[in-house]
Amino acid sequence: MKILLAIISILFFATNLQAQAKIKKTEPIQASAAPQQVISDKDKDGVPDHLDSCINEPGIASLNGCPDFDGDGIPDYQDACPKKAGTPKLKGCPDRDNDGIPDDLDDCPDAFGFPALNGCMDLDGDQIPDSKDECPNRAGPINNKGCPEMNQEIQQLVKEAQDAIQFKTGGTQLLPSSEAFLLKLVQTIQKNQELKFEIYCQTKELKTEKLNQDLAINRAATIEKFLIDKGVYSKRVSFKSFSKTDKSMPKSGNIHAKTQTLIVPLFINP
Repeated sequence: MKILLAIISILFFATNLQAQAKIKKTEPIQASAAPQQVISDKDKDGVPDHLDSCINEPGIASLNGCPDFDGDGIPDYQDACPKKAGTPKLKGCPDRDNDGIPDDLDDCPDAFGFPALNGCMDLDGDQIPDSKDECPNRAGPINNKGCPEMNQEIQQLVKEAQDAIQFKTGGTQLLPSSEAFLLKLVQTIQKNQELKFEIYCQTKELKTEKLNQDLAINRAATIEKFLIDKGVYSKRVSFKSFSKTDKSMPKSGNIHAKTQTLIVPLFINP
């Protein structure tokens, strides 16, 4: 009897082992999870460090992770003007007048100009920028602020005027020799249409300041009338008188560069 029970126990144990083996065969085998890869992004701009040209500065993906402060599409490290929007041609610098010269190097950033004149125009071609040229439409040397100089013929006439223009003593009537000289002056005025003429008169020898002033005014007016009567356009000639104590009276003739006005000073004794 004991032997029979032992045989039954052995058979039961074997059957149980076979059943467990079948269960294990039908269970799916679970694969072990692969370790997750960590992508480095030091500046937290969303561009992985291995693709980021500026790994220590937050930037934008289209510029490989580099910043563009002025938004001109040029990364700051390649931008010569990183705080002002510009063009690739000028390395990111602005050029308001589109003359090819960056505004920070352009003396005339709002007017088209030439590199030789630091971005400024030169309408009269005298190599003086219009911004520094007192006569931008008439060529002249730099020592005359860009305005034409008085030619030799005019210089000579102005020198001669002091002695050539004379009046009768104490009066406003021109001497015949003075009229001949003024006719030469008329010819010169007509040949130089761009010039205006201003006659300055000063008389010093009369007793009172008023007498000197009145005589100077009347004599200057006489010269002006003579020139106009001989065909000089009235808007091209004018006069001014100076009191005998007025030290602003010019000592010699000259051209006011900007207005192209020839100053003819006359110190005429009574």
